[in-house]
Amino acid sequence: MRAGNYNFYHNLGYWFIFSIVLIVGGFFQTYFSVFTQLKNPVIHTHFALMVLWVSLFIIQPFLVKYKKTSLHRRIGRVSYILMPLVALSAFLMMRHGYFTFTAYLEQQNLNGLATYSSAEILHEAARNNALPFVYWFWLLLFYSLAIIHRRRSSIHARYMLATGLTILGPTVDRILFFIFKMKALPFNIPLESFAFILADSILLILLWQDIRHKRNLKPLLTSLAGYGIVQILYFRCRDSMLWEGFMTWMMRG
Repeated sequence: MRAGNYNFYHNLGYWFIFSIVLIVGGFFQTYFSVFTQLKNPVIHTHFALMVLWVSLFIIQPFLVKYKKTSLHRRIGRVSYILMPLVALSAFLMMRHGYFTFTAYLEQQNLNGLATYSSAEILHEAARNNALPFVYWFWLLLFYSLAIIHRRRSSIHARYMLATGLTILGPTVDRILFFIFKMKALPFNIPLESFAFILADSILLILLWQDIRHKRNLKPLLTSLAGYGIVQILYFRCRDSMLWEGFMTWMMRG
């Protein structure tokens, strides 16, 4: 393997260790500091599964780096069980967030602080759940592509990187909001755009390196397209009746 960004994939474990800092910073206020107050078991189950998932992301690149290929494959099979559980718990967290937000809006009405109609509550709840759905979709999409190409290590590594980038939104958004007290980026750009741009930038830099080294461009082009198209749809469709109907069906069906 040539030097350059290919060593980057062998050293992904070091980069994913940094995700621990992001997780602690992002979830300190909403999880760690109120751990004993959270009674819903779905929250703790999801967090525990995500810890296992991130642990896999840290361990697996090191096993490749130190040529423990057989162990890498055996541990990788654990993800066939772990990933469906992570996806299910993430869906249940979305559902929990959806109904918690709905209850909040209804309480605002009862307290005389707002006058939301039933239709407006459904619309706002669907809009509020758009971002979690986006990251859930990316997680499923890129993990699936990584497993489909599991026997081609260079392609597998790139799709797993795209999968790992889904940790940016849930952590970076919270760090900006809770630690830096930001509600939007400069020029009133939505706060979630920062994590979007960060993920896109990482993929673009690595794509440029693949172009320079004449490597297979399809994995990173696919990943960049997957991120970019969904980001556009997120901003264009989250206020639409189509999205509201889909999310209402998904959460309440």
